[in-house]
Amino acid sequence: MGSRYTPFHKIHRTDEKSKRMAHKYKYGPLVFNTTHPDDDDSGNYYWGGLVPVGYDKQGIPVDEHGYQCLDISSPLHPGYTPPQTEYNEILEAVLPAASEVQIWFNDNFLEVSDWQVCYYILRWYNFQQDKSTTYYKIVTECESIEEVIERAWPDVQKS
Repeated sequence: MGSRYTPFHKIHRTDEKSKRMAHKYKYGPLVFNTTHPDDDDSGNYYWGGLVPVGYDKQGIPVDEHGYQCLDISSPLHPGYTPPQTEYNEILEAVLPAASEVQIWFNDNFLEVSDWQVCYYILRWYNFQQDKSTTYYKIVTECESIEEVIERAWPDVQKS
């Protein structure tokens, strides 16, 4: 009797590996592409590090060593420290400057509307520890994230 593993097992394992590689890891609007030769290039965000294999507790894709596959300089990262901020009088909060967020998306060849930039800024702010009491008040008064954005940025139209 030979080994339990036949050449077909190797093919099956290779197919399983390919299936894992074909899985597109996502975070917010990002769909990760990698430098791995099996990557089908159908995503919108190019990650030059190791291939994502799962997610961490924050929902960020991680590689086989548990390292996050999203640079902390991304305004989508919860730990992002904005280089330029703006004070939003309605939320009574210091937020990343919309122009800086837009630049990051442009630099990564991602198209987002002004409304989406506001959404991602608000999403980032929601991850922060020290939120204003006004923010909490507005969030509880509003029925949707769209309504919060309308109040916080009344001049920005949803597109």
